[in-house]
Amino acid sequence: MSAQPPRDPAESLDFLAMAHYAVAALWAMVSLIPALWVFTGFELAQASGLHRPGEAAAPPSALATALAVAAVAAGFAGGTLTLWGGRCLATRRRHRVALASAIVLCLFVPIGTILGAVTWTIVQRPEVRARFAS
Repeated sequence: MSAQPPRDPAESLDFLAMAHYAVAALWAMVSLIPALWVFTGFELAQASGLHRPGEAAAPPSALATALAVAAVAAGFAGGTLTLWGGRCLATRRRHRVALASAIVLCLFVPIGTILGAVTWTIVQRPEVRARFAS
């Protein structure tokens, strides 16, 4: 067996940046599911005919709406941080943002957990850390 030459850290960082962009888009799309749930529930309540004729169906409860808004906001915040972390990996700047993004990415189970752990491992290497400007 021949020994393989060591990988260029730039290749790894470019791949990680692209993976961060893809997972950020996926995270943003998944975070819209609670909003879809509230709107679909409202439409189903109107179409069900369980309310009196001539009356509008009751709007979704304030708690359900607040939880959906909070879930969407948290999802967009996580997706935005992941996108920013991918940008920092691509430009080789803001090492701490890339690490913070890797930590937050672990909350997006299972894809984000894998990507976050791999990102943390690679970005902590001394030869990769040396490539970051600040």
